[in-house]
Amino acid sequence: MYADDFSIYEISFVLRNQLENFIADVRADSSFVSCNDLGSLAVKMVQTDRHIVFPLVYRLIELALILPVATASVERAFSAMSIIKTELRNKMGDDWLNYSMVCNIEREIFAKVDDDAIIYRFQAYRFRKGTLPPRSSVGSSSTVDQVMED
Repeated sequence: MYADDFSIYEISFVLRNQLENFIADVRADSSFVSCNDLGSLAVKMVQTDRHIVFPLVYRLIELALILPVATASVERAFSAMSIIKTELRNKMGDDWLNYSMVCNIEREIFAKVDDDAIIYRFQAYRFRKGTLPPRSSVGSSSTVDQVMED
């Protein structure tokens, strides 16, 4: 459980009391028989207004439902970081690593961006010693802007 979600008093007394009352209440109500998982239990609690009567029980169920999604997101981020952060890149700044990770994690979005549009936009930031050949039919950086707006 997240420490900020429950106080010591709520965990020690209120949550325990609400859980005992909730279990007794649900066992007496036949509409909860069809609940096979936490998702259906949460839906049924909202339909019967039990989320108002037992707010800490409902919060506990919400946290249990969110945990797998949060865990998967964190695992994806660490997996991307292990791919990106190599011995050679250990000295790069945190911002650069963060940008690289975003590009790796959100690769479906970045796959839609044309490479030439990125190169031309980068080239247009300031004068460089080497210049790219004149722009062809790719156009300006509007391709990048359009994809980023989507």
